[in-house]
Amino acid sequence: MARRRRITRYNERIGPDLTPGMMTLTVFLAVAVILSVYFAFNAEPQKPADDTYVNTWSASDTNSPETSKPKYETTTVSVDNDEVDTGYLVLVNGEHECTFAEDGKIVLLYGNEDKGESYGLATASIACRSDVLDDLNRMLDAYMAATEDGGSIINSGYRTLEDQTQILNDRIESDGEEEAYKYVALPGRSEHHTGLAFDIAAQQDRTWLPQYCREYGFIQRYRADKEELTGIAYEYWHYRYVGDPHAEIMMTKNLCLEEYISLIWDHPFSDPYEFDTEGGERYIIYYVPCGDGEKTEIQVPAGMEYDISGDNVGGFIVTVDMGKTPETGDVTSEAD
Repeated sequence: MARRRRITRYNERIGPDLTPGMMTLTVFLAVAVILSVYFAFNAEPQKPADDTYVNTWSASDTNSPETSKPKYETTTVSVDNDEVDTGYLVLVNGEHECTFAEDGKIVLLYGNEDKGESYGLATASIACRSDVLDDLNRMLDAYMAATEDGGSIINSGYRTLEDQTQILNDRIESDGEEEAYKYVALPGRSEHHTGLAFDIAAQQDRTWLPQYCREYGFIQRYRADKEELTGIAYEYWHYRYVGDPHAEIMMTKNLCLEEYISLIWDHPFSDPYEFDTEGGERYIIYYVPCGDGEKTEIQVPAGMEYDISGDNVGGFIVTVDMGKTPETGDVTSEAD
């Protein structure tokens, strides 16, 4: 009898007897825990719609893990396919003809109050696109300030078909066809038709413009090491406006326009090319081929400044200004 009492007291130390109400509560809590664990491991993650958000990427050459990439809202803009031959990045060369789509933006420089005073004009017919005149002025003002050369002259700017035909015929007559075709593009296939190209005679220093033109959106278009790609012999005097940040990228990466456009063709919206300028600005650049029909739908980050240029081949190059890099400041947008 004494042994049974000791055993009973040992069992009492293990735990008290459960009432029916306590047993019901215990079973309920156990089931709730099991169900919570099950749904936590089997529930579908909530994903944003593909046309609403897009991943961005690392500033380094090696992409960050997918889980660390931030997302931002996007919007869609509609562009007429007819605009494929307009913009700062149109490719005009022996294979791609100029359509003269932007003739309405051409202005004469002679007598133009917006022309800078740091350079002269070879003729009164020198003209260019009005929206590049300010950067042309800034570049040649800076050149004169750096070199004290007040004698730089623009020998040629915008050309009509008739202008180009006359120049080619004159060159053939003076130098022969073989020599003429090295330096003079066929009518309709000259960059001068775009109003974005200039032949600049720098009298004192031929090294300053090739080195610093990129800071003003220009590139030295026909370089000696790119003759096979451009189809034109080396012309130290020929400068082409492509805008920011493209001039800096091309000069930094040693690319001619043909190479640069080919590079961007490999970067769609889902995998854009990213570039941080020396000034601390971040840009993303991507290619969108022309859609079927009359328009192309293009996605861009909402609230960001962007530019869309046709390539004059078959699509559009989108350039988005993402603001300051994380190293220099927060990424900004128009909405800030």
